[in-house]
Amino acid sequence: TQEHFAKSDALRDAKQAALQMAKLALILGSAFSDSRPIPMV
Repeated sequence: TQEHFAKSDALRDAKQAALQMAKLALILGSAFSDSRPIPMV
């Protein structure tokens, strides 16, 4: 149905947004760890 497609579209958009946020967090995280050395376990 049309509603089903709308739902899966929203879900895919949410997944894309989450991926973008994760990438951003990784980039920011590595930038912070570069300026402030954190001992790796």
